[in-house]
Order: sequence, then C-alpha cells, then structure tokens
Amino acid sequence: MFHEFPGPLYIFSDTKDAPLLRRVYDSLYVEYPLSPYVMAIRDRYESMEKSLQMEQALDRADVIGFPDICLPGLDGLRVCLSSLKGKTIILSFWHAANVNMRLDNRELMDIYQTYAPQGLEVFQVALDTDKTSWARAVREQSLPWISVCDGLGVNSPAVATYNIVEIPAYFIINSHEEIIARSNNVDEVIRQVRKLF
Repeated sequence: MFHEFPGPLYIFSDTKDAPLLRRVYDSLYVEYPLSPYVMAIRDRYESMEKSLQMEQALDRADVIGFPDICLPGLDGLRVCLSSLKGKTIILSFWHAANVNMRLDNRELMDIYQTYAPQGLEVFQVALDTDKTSWARAVREQSLPWISVCDGLGVNSPAVATYNIVEIPAYFIINSHEEIIARSNNVDEVIRQVRKLF
C-alpha cells in the first residue's frame, strides 16, 4: 500500500492524503468488514484527519511573539496587548498609589509624546486592588496611553505571565513583536526606546 515515487514522496503518508485513505477504507470495508488490516487503515485515516484538522487550525491561528494579556481598561472593556501588534510597545507594570511610580509616568509621558506619532505605544498594567484609586490616579495624571487593571493586584494573571517579581517593571516590545528589553529603571527604558526611533 505504501509505494515510493521517484524522490521522497510516499502515498498515504501526508496528512492531506486522509480523504484518499478514507476512500480506500470505505471500499475495502464493504468486502472485508472484520479484517484487522482494514481496521488499521481506518485508524490511520482517522489519525491523519485529526492531524490535518490541527494543521489547519494552526495555519489559521494568529501568531504573536510575546505573551498576550487582556485586562479591563478604564471603561471596563477588555484591552489586549496583542491589539498593538506591529508597533513599538512599552509594557509597564506599576502601582498607582506609589509616588515614585507616578513620577516615572511623567518621564514616560515625555518619551510617549515624542514618539507616539512614529508608532510608540504604552500598555500600562496597574497591580492595584482598589480600582477606584487606580482610575483616579490615571485621570489625575491625564495618562494618554492604554491603562488596564483587573483589581487582583499581585494575583493578576499578568504577573505570572510576565514573571513580575518587583515593580516598576518595564518591557520593550519592538515592531517585529520581539521582547528586546526588560528593566526596572524608567531611564534605561527611555534610552532603549530612543535607539529604536
């Protein structure tokens, strides 16, 4: 049943051959319904069909080069980091009640206003448990970028996703969807971003 053509091409070896193998099974099953060989052909085509379905699902899947996180924004609607694909992103983890981190936001604001027209985005994740205080801090600072918070603090899934052990924490994701830097220092982040523009 497995015949070799010139070169490394085998009949019924590719998952795309599953429909052909099914026809072979259907034809043989009529004459030999109890044959273990016919049952082996059935098992093989079912396996190939499952593999083909998986390949098709993977082909349709949206691939990104960084872990995606989706959290509620100020309006309560979920915002996904992946919505910024193709842009240079500063992913920032902070706590709104921390005065030093609010000062860091001022420095981020300068670089954001400089490079936002060229494609820089900031996706800021607040690790606050009091969403009202977080929302007030964002409004008081007039932060123009995407600000999200699920109210779970350090128990947020985003903390585990990005292995956050201390804040502030910053990641720079380039327009090719690669994480190119991680830092706890806003000045270092600003230096790295300037190199990209």
